[in-house]
Amino acid sequence: MKPYRLLHLFRHIADKNPCPHCGSKIAPHEIVVDASTEQSAFLTMTCSHCKSSLQAHVLINTSPEGIAEVEAKQKEISSDEFEETHDFLVNFKGGIDDLFPGT
Repeated sequence: MKPYRLLHLFRHIADKNPCPHCGSKIAPHEIVVDASTEQSAFLTMTCSHCKSSLQAHVLINTSPEGIAEVEAKQKEISSDEFEETHDFLVNFKGGIDDLFPGT
């Protein structure tokens, strides 16, 4: 992914997505790129307030129709769903292939 796209992505994440644990704003400098391709990036975001780390796989779709389609399918994640997912992943003993078989 091109550096200017990553900078734009970081700013967007920082502006739109507070920490799901404590609600604090995640600053762009708290976002680290673990890996990236031309159309996607794996990110780790760390909240400086509560020290929680979040991982995200971001897919880039530059067409307005594609963005509208993704936004239409988004929904809010409850704190209970987030905690359940967190607990599952902390205790998960497999690798990424075990988590997403056939991908």
